[in-house]
Amino acid sequence: MSKNDFLTNWNSIYFNETLVKRYNKPFTPSDKEKGEKCPSNELIREIDGASFYSLATGSDTALEDLFDVLPDVISECTDGQYVFRSKEKLKEFFKQAYK
Repeated sequence: MSKNDFLTNWNSIYFNETLVKRYNKPFTPSDKEKGEKCPSNELIREIDGASFYSLATGSDTALEDLFDVLPDVISECTDGQYVFRSKEKLKEFFKQAYK
């Protein structure tokens, strides 16, 4: 599924998990009345957060870019009440979550 498909087809449904390995696959729920899986539908997707941000923005580093600016945004929005002491440690956390 391309970015263009995502932007032009608002009938798709995305189930998003943020802190996991990258994937983008059809989501096939179970039919509880029949006790079996529903037929696969390419427009119902299970996707990780990084891939979702990439698909929505067209940038492969969109989630990482957002993560990089969040400490500054949080500090600015709280008038300096919340300041991150080490952006490097936050970057390490991000890289471990998405390695």
